Amino acid sequence: MSEPALLDGSSQGREMALPSPKPATRRRRKLHVGHFAFMRAFVQRVDLRASWERYLRIEGESTDLRLVRSTVSWICDEFAAAATPENRLGTARLVRLDVSRIADPAPELPSLQEFAASRGLEDDSEREQIAAFEEAYGSAT
Repeated sequence: MSEPALLDGSSQGREMALPSPKPATRRRRKLHVGHFAFMRAFVQRVDLRASWERYLRIEGESTDLRLVRSTVSWICDEFAAAATPENRLGTARLVRLDVSRIADPAPELPSLQEFAASRGLEDDSEREQIAAFEEAYGSAT
């Protein structure tokens, strides 16, 4: 039985350790202007697909929601990572908030005049109208 040949062509009866393949190095993504513009549009609740097509088409298809979500998550992580070394922990926390879970602002309330007209209070004093308005919508309004 013959000895296995080594890479240099000799056969000395010993095994040669081959170098292990290097793990595939992942290309380091970098933020660009499109990422900032997309996030601004995302926070302002501009149509997600239109914003993606305008600013991040190079990242992939807007129909792949997994890609869109992972990209938004990655951008937020990058923003937070940039804020943390600067001791801007409050900013880093804000960036990590899930803006999709933030409640919409208070519902659109009618003006005092519209409220008075809808309740038949046009002839009442403004003070009485305000009291009725606060009773209906709360005093914080």
